[in-house]
Amino acid sequence: MSIGANNNMGFKHIPLLLIAEVICEKCIVAGISIGDVGQRAPGCFCGKPRGQRWQRWCSPPFKNAPDDNTPMPDNLGYNPRRMYFHSFDNEEENPVDQFLDYLLTYGSQRMLTVCIAHNGGKYDFHLILEALHRRSLPPKNLCTTGLKIYSMRLGGNHQRKILFKDSLNYFICELDALTKVFSLPEEIATTKPFFPYLYVQRQHLLKRINGLPPLHYYQPDFKKSEKREQLITWHQNQTNRVNFQLREQLLLYCANDVAILRESVLRYRRLIGEHTRGLDPFLAASTAAGLALNTMRHCFLPENWLVHSPEGGYLRGRRASAESQRYIRLFEMENNEAAGKVRCAQWAIGEAHVEDSGFRLDGLWYRSPPLKPLAIEYMGCYYHGCLQCFPIRNHRLAAGRTAEELYERTQARLWELEQHGYSLHVVWGHEMKARLRCNPQLRRKWNEIDCVKPLDPREDCLRGGRTEPFKLHHICENNEEILYIDIVSLYPYVMKSKEFPIGHPIVLTRETLLSPPNAPLPWTLPEHNTYKGLLLVRVLPPTTIHGLPPLLGYRTHDGRLTFPLCATCADNRQQQQCHHIDKKRSWVAGYTHVELNKALELGYNVVDVHEVWHYERWDPQLFRGYVNTFVGLKQQASGWPQGCESPEDRVQYISEFERVEGIRMDPQLVQVNPGLRMIAKILANSLWGKLAQRVGGTEVKYAQTPAEFHQLLDDPTIETLDFDHVSEYMDRCVVRKKEEFAKPPETNCLPLAIFVTSYARLHLYQYMEEVQQVNGKILYCDTDSIIYVAKRGGGRVVEGEALGQMKREHPTRRILEFVAGGPKNYGFRHVDGLTGNDERAKLKIRSFPLSYATHQMLNFESMKELVLSQFDIDGEMDEMLPENLFLFGNENNNNFIRVEFPQIGRTRRSELYTNMARKEYRPCYEKGRIRPGLETLPFGYRNMEQFEQQQNLEEAPIRRRRRIDSSNSPTINQQGDVQQQQQRLDLEDIPGSSGWTENDYLQRYPPPF
Repeated sequence: MSIGANNNMGFKHIPLLLIAEVICEKCIVAGISIGDVGQRAPGCFCGKPRGQRWQRWCSPPFKNAPDDNTPMPDNLGYNPRRMYFHSFDNEEENPVDQFLDYLLTYGSQRMLTVCIAHNGGKYDFHLILEALHRRSLPPKNLCTTGLKIYSMRLGGNHQRKILFKDSLNYFICELDALTKVFSLPEEIATTKPFFPYLYVQRQHLLKRINGLPPLHYYQPDFKKSEKREQLITWHQNQTNRVNFQLREQLLLYCANDVAILRESVLRYRRLIGEHTRGLDPFLAASTAAGLALNTMRHCFLPENWLVHSPEGGYLRGRRASAESQRYIRLFEMENNEAAGKVRCAQWAIGEAHVEDSGFRLDGLWYRSPPLKPLAIEYMGCYYHGCLQCFPIRNHRLAAGRTAEELYERTQARLWELEQHGYSLHVVWGHEMKARLRCNPQLRRKWNEIDCVKPLDPREDCLRGGRTEPFKLHHICENNEEILYIDIVSLYPYVMKSKEFPIGHPIVLTRETLLSPPNAPLPWTLPEHNTYKGLLLVRVLPPTTIHGLPPLLGYRTHDGRLTFPLCATCADNRQQQQCHHIDKKRSWVAGYTHVELNKALELGYNVVDVHEVWHYERWDPQLFRGYVNTFVGLKQQASGWPQGCESPEDRVQYISEFERVEGIRMDPQLVQVNPGLRMIAKILANSLWGKLAQRVGGTEVKYAQTPAEFHQLLDDPTIETLDFDHVSEYMDRCVVRKKEEFAKPPETNCLPLAIFVTSYARLHLYQYMEEVQQVNGKILYCDTDSIIYVAKRGGGRVVEGEALGQMKREHPTRRILEFVAGGPKNYGFRHVDGLTGNDERAKLKIRSFPLSYATHQMLNFESMKELVLSQFDIDGEMDEMLPENLFLFGNENNNNFIRVEFPQIGRTRRSELYTNMARKEYRPCYEKGRIRPGLETLPFGYRNMEQFEQQQNLEEAPIRRRRRIDSSNSPTINQQGDVQQQQQRLDLEDIPGSSGWTENDYLQRYPPPF
């Protein structure tokens, strides 16, 4: 518990009280608990404090005012396993410093001490780290993402080892929910009460008042509406029943929090150990996902069954060559006289060779005499030993050679090229990166250059779930209703029921793929694809899919995952009808064979194939044992269904579950166990993501001497992103491994994660097709859910309780109205399904705290008003509407709602502050075109009747929207010939004209004179 001190950054959190409980493994095994004062197991360390200071910490610092005779509560007695670190009587005695003294000096020697705090990564551990900064004592290891700490390791005197873990990464629920999750009895821990955090001020410590502090100290308006009502009712009921002393209540409140966490951790640890062959969750991993992967490997995966897939792909070494081809295209764009004349690897005859040397050139431009041929060489810094990027010349780089060796080979090669009569144009990779970094227009042009690189599974194939609205607002007619359905355990279902690749693939390149007996291009049917695995292809989408959403995802140049029918329209967010040629509509991306085959069924064409990872070995039961185990435990811990009371009913229930899921439950173990159910659910859903853990994250390093600091700055393998002087004798540096040196986790297996997400998207798409078959209309979809509108009493998507089936959300309610401001950003209004009364509204907005105060500003009606005012249009869409009509994410748009809420912020020095944060809510839809009535269409959709009319207009002699003035009128020369003066063109008004020149326009629309 901390106290606030105000400054210009907000209220700084200053520790006031820290309560810690300690118990050793010996006592846990012996069944001795924290409350068993005086009992110790053989070899126990925790039950006997040594030294006066340690004994003083074990005595509760209860104290009354001089005229107050209130006795100390019974549950605050002396306990050798509970320590109170505080600054109640002396501001200079920091509780965190006392706690560190205990850990580093008094704690167990030559043993590992694990410190667990709930939400410690965002709060408690920063207080520890701030104290370490004051001591100029760096942690041995610090695992972070941004300013969130996942784990921290310290070393103390006499080989003491201390490990910090955040229980929130395992439980994934609030502390007050743990009493129900783990069924904690009242004698161990009471339900977490409300506390007046704003009342925590030093002048209030000993003051005893009748009743409770005023309600505003509890900040009721910044709690959710239900919690706010509970708080107000509780405060009214308690006001005349209790007296309140801050010092006493701090001790009781913090001791209760620690008791809740302690019992939850012990029960969680025991449950995990029982079902994972003795794994200790807090030693095996730092997150639930890591624990899931360790469980899979420890209990279910045969040895040497999966392989580690290389980050960047099997042909990663050719990526530098692809960058050089992109640079050559840029060179041609910047030098008009070289356009189409630089011979490179993309030419049909291949790249240029130097006679008698065997050298291959990235690019060769035969210029007009007397100029020499220009050899263009793009030097990847890692592959050529760049002097600037790798100042340590004996550092080993590509092919195990030192930077100096690579650089000398490069210089010798350049010298020999000059001897063969070539002029040189040499560009180093870091030079090009610097140009791109400081020039956004050049960066966009660079990204738009179509240059196919070798297949990178993370960049080309790995995509998440599908999340997008298909209609931004809908009000039901009297004969309609909106249905919200959710797939039961989507990821566990596909992992259990589908087959997955194992082993290394056969990597096939374009030269092999286009040779017989492979099917000639284009592929238009699933039968044309004879490969199983990952394919890097150029796909041409259809212009429409007969009322269904497009299937294949495309990541735009600015990183948006879209599902378009034209790549250029998606890149440009084009709201007009697509007029692009097929080459502009198509795109290059990687897909699984199952997703690509389904796309071929829907009318997509594969017009080119660049690389294939073909797997010959497949395992249909790879995850089945793992999923069955934890799905079975989840079902078992849910207890008997309602109405399943008789022995016959229970036998029938067990048999039916085995028939549907193939899982046999023990009827003796079927009983309600919320803790086991939560564990089973988390482990069943968390596995696949860990197989695709990101590479190249930031690391925090500490330097205690100038030599250590400069060693970090000069290290050629890392980038120093930030540094801060956290104390007089220590610097905190944030670094990241350069791409060439970043090593992925040894447990990564990207193809498995790619197939899991691909199967999941396909399963969702099957339900989209089913919605169409029952004449429904999709309003919104998320990764595993669909919101659709259907006729009352009409057809419905088949629903059920089994894995992979759709289950109704809010089955007793009738949803009347729906509104969406974008993905992960929607709300609906609903009433009781039987009576039509009890109208309510529900909002789901990612990253917005939907508290009572926020709800006064941002609610269903205000959200609907924003969406309607920003996106609603009347009548038919004008084909010449400007591209920025809807101001996607435009911060200059005043169509927003600003909300304020208290937020705990962290600094690089691990200081904690509470301040009023401000957030602006704006509708933002960037997934497709918006039509009248707030209907949406995918980018690139063509209304063929309108498209043909437009084509006819383009062929007519008079062109629309061409600026006419006196300079456009024809003139007559002395011979009487009609001459057309140069036209002045407003190219921004031409649909699909992004990047056109006037010559481009005149070629497509010749003058009518």
